[in-house]
This record gives sequence, structure tokens and C-alpha cells, in this order.
Amino acid sequence: MSSLDLSPEIVDAIGRLKELHRSGWLDRGIPVEDAESVADHSFGVAFLVWVLAPESIDRSRAVELALVHDLAEAVAGDATPYDREKLQSLDPDTRRNWLNQRHIRTDEQTAAKRRAETTAIETLAAALSEPQRDRLRSCWNELQARSTAEAQFVKEMDLLETWVQSRRYASRYPDAPMESFELEARDRLGSWELGSGS
Repeated sequence: MSSLDLSPEIVDAIGRLKELHRSGWLDRGIPVEDAESVADHSFGVAFLVWVLAPESIDRSRAVELALVHDLAEAVAGDATPYDREKLQSLDPDTRRNWLNQRHIRTDEQTAAKRRAETTAIETLAAALSEPQRDRLRSCWNELQARSTAEAQFVKEMDLLETWVQSRRYASRYPDAPMESFELEARDRLGSWELGSGS
């Protein structure tokens, strides 16, 4: 029989991912009780990877990458590509228009996010046994570099799952500003036929 030796840090990280609502949905007025958590999103990405992975990639490795792709957010939080403080000062119409635009992180924002998430992964890795620690670091480095077909596919599924969720919210909350997700999906998922988005 295997030993169930999970560190408190890992148990806590799993719990935080289940409780951490994705900031972009909250900013768009999705009620907290309906807002997707980071864990919800990670499951959706992993399932899309499992269902849609082409024969040319290692499906098991891609699912493993999908499961950990947002693990750092358990420590670093869910950072949006826009300034959330600025958002709070906008009037409702300006806020809606601003959220409907596609936001792209600056190089400085990207570097800061990467540093924070890498530090978070190191914190979590320190709570694992050596083989698990090495495997987590390997997965994380592969995802960050997008150095393999598996890591690139996981990024595509990350974007696709977010777009799918935005469509679900758009049908339930028609006044919520969701156009930015459509813009990003159409720009970055050119090889996928997304349909009308309605």
C-alpha cells in the first residue's frame, strides 16, 4: 500500500486553487458564487487537452502540463493583463468598453508575472519529494518556454477553455463585457474554427 504523505503546503495549495476565483470574471460582474475558480479552469484545460490532443503529441504529458499550468496562482494569485486598480476608478460605460478591449501585458509586466510565478513554483516544489520536485520544475520550465508541441498545445487549450467559459457567461449574463476573449481567441487560435461565438 502506498503512503499518503502530502505536505500541508501542497494540501493548502490545492484548496486555494479551488477557492481562488478568476479575477477577469469578477471584474466583468460575474457573481462570486458563479465565478470559475482557478481549479475549475485547470480541470477544463486538462479535459480539453485529453479530448482534443492530436496523435502527434504525447497526450499524457500534455494532460500533466495542463494540470500544473496555473499551479503558481495558488501562491502568486491570478494576475490580469490590465491594471485592476485603474479599473475601479472608471465609470460603468468606460469600464465596459475598456474590458471589451484586448489587453496585452507589457514586457515588464510579463517579466514580473513570470518572476512571481517561478518563485511560487519554487515554494511549492520545496514541499515535494525530490523526484516530484524535479518533475514539477521540468513541467514548469517546459510550459514557460513553450519548448515542446505539448506545451504549445496546452497554451492553446488554455485560451480555448477561457473563450468557451466566456461564451457560457455571455449567455447567462448578456451585459457582461466578454468581447476581449473573442478577440484574443480569434487572434491566437487561428487554426481552430471557433464558430460565431454566440
